Amino acid sequence: LLGVLEAHSVKATFFISILEMAYFHQKKLEDIFRETKRAGHDLQLHIHPVWADKRRRMSQWEYSAEEQLHILRQGIELFRELAGEDPIAHRGGHYYGINQQTMEALRAVNIPLDSTMFYGFPNCKVTWSKNCLIEKDGLIEFPVTGFYREFYLNLGWRRMLRKQQFVKTDLCWATKEELLGFIGQAKELGLRVMNFFMHSHSLSEMSSGKTDKENTAKLTGILRSIAEDPELELLTMKEFYLRYRKNPAEFCSKDLVPKREIEYTIMDKLKSRKIL
Repeated sequence: LLGVLEAHSVKATFFISILEMAYFHQKKLEDIFRETKRAGHDLQLHIHPVWADKRRRMSQWEYSAEEQLHILRQGIELFRELAGEDPIAHRGGHYYGINQQTMEALRAVNIPLDSTMFYGFPNCKVTWSKNCLIEKDGLIEFPVTGFYREFYLNLGWRRMLRKQQFVKTDLCWATKEELLGFIGQAKELGLRVMNFFMHSHSLSEMSSGKTDKENTAKLTGILRSIAEDPELELLTMKEFYLRYRKNPAEFCSKDLVPKREIEYTIMDKLKSRKIL
C-alpha cells in the first residue's frame, strides 16, 4: 500500500490501532509509526477497546462514559509516545462501534475530528448524516461515505425496486466503476467530500498474504483517474481539518447519496442466486 501511494505521490491518513502496544507487538507498532511517518503520511488514532479490557468487550458503545474517557486518554498517551504529537482525528474500531458517549469523550480529550459514523450500520449507535460533514459543539464528523446500490427487477412491462443497500466507498466493497461513479455523481449533485476507505490488508490476499493484484490494479486506476481530474483533490484528515477550520463552507453540502442501479430479469435470478 505504501508503495502504490508513493508511486502516485499520494499522502494518506493511517488510523493506527494503538492500544495493542500496551500488551504485545510494541516493536512492530513502533516500526509502523516510523515507516508511515517517514513516508510523509498522516497518522491518527484508531481505538479497538478490547485490548484495554479484561472483560473483552469489543465496541466502544459497550463501555460507560467514564471507561470510554479513560480508554481514549490511554490511547492518546501511547500515540503521543510514538508520534511525538497528539492526534486530531479518531476512528472507532470493531465495526464502527461508537455511541453518543464516545462523541462526548472525544470533546473531553480535545480531539476535534471523528471519522467513524456509518449510516445504517447496526453496530454504529449514532449517526448525524449519511454523507455530509456535520459539526456539533466543536466536534466535526467526517462520515464513512457511501452510495445506494439498487437492484431493479425488469418484468418487461414495469421495473420494480427490490433491494437497496448503502455501500461504503471502500476499495474492497465497491468496484472501480462504482467508486468513480460516486465521484461523478457527487460532482453533479454538489456533494463536497468522499471518504476513500481502505484497510491495511486491502491489497493483500487474506489466505496467502500475497499481493492482491486485482485490488492493486483497481487502486492504481482510481488514483490515476483522480490525478487526471483538475476538479478533484486528495487530502489527508489533517490537511482537511486545517482547511476546514479556515473555511467550513468549502466542504459543506446537502446530505446527498449517489446511486448505482443494477437491473436484472427473472431469468437472471434463476441463473444466479447471488442477485437477491
